[in-house]
Amino acid sequence: MAVALFYVLVHHSIAGVIAPESVFNHPAAIANPFLWAGIHASYVMMLMAVILAYWRFSENLEGALAREEGTSNLCGGGKASRRTRTARIIGPLEGRVRGFGQS
Repeated sequence: MAVALFYVLVHHSIAGVIAPESVFNHPAAIANPFLWAGIHASYVMMLMAVILAYWRFSENLEGALAREEGTSNLCGGGKASRRTRTARIIGPLEGRVRGFGQS
């Protein structure tokens, strides 16, 4: 994730100085590419925070569902493991996505 943030910041800064019209489409950004490179990088950083928050929420929900079903969160534990529940959800993708489902 740090790579994405770094890439946006560096790319927008360098390209914004060399060819600002290729990166930005409004006069304020063309006049001050470093400021707007930082603004764009901050949006990327906020998006990463939202993705991580959703990931944590998803993991917590998965754990709550596992406890509710009386199963273990570990693969192979209980009557329906996490891998089994996940396979029921995304199983139809197997075979259609290259490399999917191969351990």
